Amino acid sequence: MEKVLFAVIEFVISNLGCQFVESHTTDFHILYRDINEVTPLVYILSPGSDLMDMFLRFSMEMNFVDRLVVDLKHV
Repeated sequence: MEKVLFAVIEFVISNLGCQFVESHTTDFHILYRDINEVTPLVYILSPGSDLMDMFLRFSMEMNFVDRLVVDLKHV
């Protein structure tokens, strides 16, 4: 399975560029500017990533905790 993962990563880098496989720091303030009532923020996490603390902090800073909807489904 590990060989498949590396092959997919190499394919993406070769065809789309390395920006699609590199990890980036998430800034919810920047993401918030791009969303609206018809464009929600959907975050798909990779194994080992956990942004819940950062997301909850952002929600509290923006006074959105009472409107927060989080769907944690594990497949």
